[in-house]
Amino acid sequence: MRPIPRSHLLASLVALLLAGRAWADQPGPPCAGTRSWKANESPVFCDPDDDWAKDPSVIKVGDTYYMYYTSANPWQGDGCGGKGDPRIDYATSRDGLNWTYKGLSISKGKPGEWDEERPQAPAKPMLKDGKYYMYYAGKSPSSAVAIGYATSIDLCQWTKHPGSVVNQGKCNDPFIFLENGVYYMFYTAGGDDVFYVTSTNLLDWSKKPIFTGAVGEGSIVLKDGPTYTILACVGWSHNGEYYKAYTSQDLAAKFTDRGRIKINTPKFAAGTLSHGDVICRDGEHWFYFQGTRDFGKRFQIGLAKQTVPTAEAKPEQGITGKIVQLSGNFMPGPDSKPGRKNAKKPLSVPVHIFKGKVKVFDKPDMDHLAFVQKTHSDVHGVFCCVLPPGEYTVVAEIEGKLRLNSFTPGDKGSLYWSTVTVKEGQWLAVNIEDNSKAVY
Repeated sequence: MRPIPRSHLLASLVALLLAGRAWADQPGPPCAGTRSWKANESPVFCDPDDDWAKDPSVIKVGDTYYMYYTSANPWQGDGCGGKGDPRIDYATSRDGLNWTYKGLSISKGKPGEWDEERPQAPAKPMLKDGKYYMYYAGKSPSSAVAIGYATSIDLCQWTKHPGSVVNQGKCNDPFIFLENGVYYMFYTAGGDDVFYVTSTNLLDWSKKPIFTGAVGEGSIVLKDGPTYTILACVGWSHNGEYYKAYTSQDLAAKFTDRGRIKINTPKFAAGTLSHGDVICRDGEHWFYFQGTRDFGKRFQIGLAKQTVPTAEAKPEQGITGKIVQLSGNFMPGPDSKPGRKNAKKPLSVPVHIFKGKVKVFDKPDMDHLAFVQKTHSDVHGVFCCVLPPGEYTVVAEIEGKLRLNSFTPGDKGSLYWSTVTVKEGQWLAVNIEDNSKAVY
């Protein structure tokens, strides 16, 4: 076999078949956070009082949809914040599209109460034992933002519970997710990290918050198939705010950053598309979000949709992975001890996929007879593509050349890149490491 050219000794390939177990630290198949959303160009709800509605949460009971939202927060200044006292208002709808303003749900607290300054960011109400529990954030002059709740039997008249229940530092934007009889309260704390606490009765919550690995405000938690998705928004309305997706196949494991969600941005949300809620209806995810284009002087509620794969639909399969660049000392032996300098940096580069075995070559060639498609890893090095079952060659394009340090010999001294096999209904994780800057 002829010597392997040095120019090819730049990457290593590890293929792990995602079958029979969850890989929490690997990018997963397409899900609610990675599939595309289509947003309506016009808002579906504008507050009739001051055109200021934020933080929507939506629930359907019977044939009526209820939307709860933050209405007025003048503390924001700069002409922002709406009119009147800070409060949580609500609206109703028969179809989820045409909404009627109904009035006040939660008023700001009385002097000395935990939400004396303002209530905000209502979570979707949860029904337990004939009573609805709506968690929300609030603040008093003497304490940081905390989380408390109110109860109702009709979703219209609410009774506040005295005192906050989650208050380890700044705690904002609660979201309740129920699974297997356990309630998970996700919320933002400190520097916008997303944590959760748990409860079995919606009253008593675990004392030690668990960090999810996600960062952002206004978190939403979804599950489709085996994949959990956290949507969390980063930035702020004065400087652009948008949602990112984080996924895991284990709710208790750290979530993986999947980057910015794919959604068109309507003009009314040009400055901010954030802080919302998702419901599932008619085979679709309906994503209600807040939008502004004038630095928060107005906030309106928008709607985006996404098709939910049905249980009867044929499962997808394909390749997903991550590309990183190694640098520094990776030499094994006596020198392999803590403290030596090395690093792994994600690479945002093109990824070329070919059908079957392909002879090694340098320059990208999309006219190659075996060429299937070209994708691109994101800023986190993550890439993903749906493919039919079959044998494939996956190579990274680094500095204008195709790289993969895994080969198989052919006839007459020829050299082929190693292949991977995609099986029906399964996802293959292909990790490519560029080691041109590493020492071994």
